[in-house]
Amino acid sequence: HGGAMSVDLSSRRVQRALTVLEGMRAGQSIGALLGYQFERHVHDHGPVTVRDLVYELRREYPLVADRIASTATTEGLAQDSSAAMNVVDGRTLSQAVDRSGTDVYPVGNPRLPQRSTIEENAVTAALRHIRDVNDAVADLVLAEGVHQAVSGNFDRAAGTLDAFAKGN
Repeated sequence: HGGAMSVDLSSRRVQRALTVLEGMRAGQSIGALLGYQFERHVHDHGPVTVRDLVYELRREYPLVADRIASTATTEGLAQDSSAAMNVVDGRTLSQAVDRSGTDVYPVGNPRLPQRSTIEENAVTAALRHIRDVNDAVADLVLAEGVHQAVSGNFDRAAGTLDAFAKGN
């Protein structure tokens, strides 16, 4: 982990982090924002055939859907109601990648379907993208917390770091 303690505040990463933080201020969860970034990256940089794989990832890493037992979808059974499956939960997906120890699709998950090398590479690139965005947010929040602490604004420093730690 040579770069585990490094902080990269390049303009590209700061811009991506500010976009996520702006979305969080507007009431979106970091999981939804990272999920949107993931799906946008797949659609923009992957082949058209990889897009149906997004639905498999939404089912495996749902933002809201399938987390409530009474409305969870099951194979072959119709449900009276089901929560919307807007985007992949990017935070949960990123955490699954961390637990698996590999950021290469299918990230050690046997329930995800195998695909062609081109499609798997597109998903892998999107996984790496959202992990970089998440890291950029963490770097920016850490820098803000340090700035506030050095400036003597200890309450603001604590508030900034506490809000991020809770995903707010």
